[in-house]
Amino acid sequence: MPTQRTSKRLLCHKLPTELSRSAVIDETEANHALNVLRLTNGTVVELLDGLGNACLARLRIEKKILWADFISTVAMTSKQNTTRAVFELGILKGEAFEWVVEKCVELGVNELIPVITQHTVVDVSKKGSDFFQKRWQKIADQSLKQCGRFSRMLVHDPKPLSQVNGEPLPSDSLRVVLVEPSLQTEATRAVQPLSELLKQAIGESSKYKKIHLLIGPEGGFSSTELHSTLEQASPVSLFEYTLRAETAALAAASLVASERQRL
Repeated sequence: MPTQRTSKRLLCHKLPTELSRSAVIDETEANHALNVLRLTNGTVVELLDGLGNACLARLRIEKKILWADFISTVAMTSKQNTTRAVFELGILKGEAFEWVVEKCVELGVNELIPVITQHTVVDVSKKGSDFFQKRWQKIADQSLKQCGRFSRMLVHDPKPLSQVNGEPLPSDSLRVVLVEPSLQTEATRAVQPLSELLKQAIGESSKYKKIHLLIGPEGGFSSTELHSTLEQASPVSLFEYTLRAETAALAAASLVASERQRL
């Protein structure tokens, strides 16, 4: 591991194999370092590659280009969870989705797939899905650096629910859908508490490498969407009360984090 720690953290996707090497920090990250964090020549920072690796470097500014001169070798800094958590979340309006993105990073979610449903209010076609993906990934990366996590949460391009349901998963992946209390009678299979399922699905002895957890948007899934989804996913529950979508996402992510902590 790095020989010292610093609260100043930057992303650099290609870390060095030799101490003598340097790297250019990309423009977006350099702008954040110099104009937001106000870092200067000689500042020691911790560089992350987003894959769980880190090293220390000293910043150097030359002709408006930010360089990182490496002063420690690369080390794997955190335990890699054997079961990855993929949240498939109905897109929420306003700042709610950005807040969920941030909290999912803090709670260790590995991937987030924004899902377009019948009740989705945000029209991603107006600015293009690429615009939203880049914005949400930027928020996720900032949260990564602030919370002390090392592995990046990958934010995918938004997908319609029909596409999510239509993509078959390998045998070592499990898909579940969070069903709110008022709709649980429509489930054709027994609704299992998410906490109980996670005890079986997360851990070194589990056969699953990924758990896909689908959560609806404001207003939940339509009846047609729910029935279609239940053909592909096992129903799970969180709580006896109906939760807001962002609350449900936070509660589910907390359960995943708690189960991982138990191992």
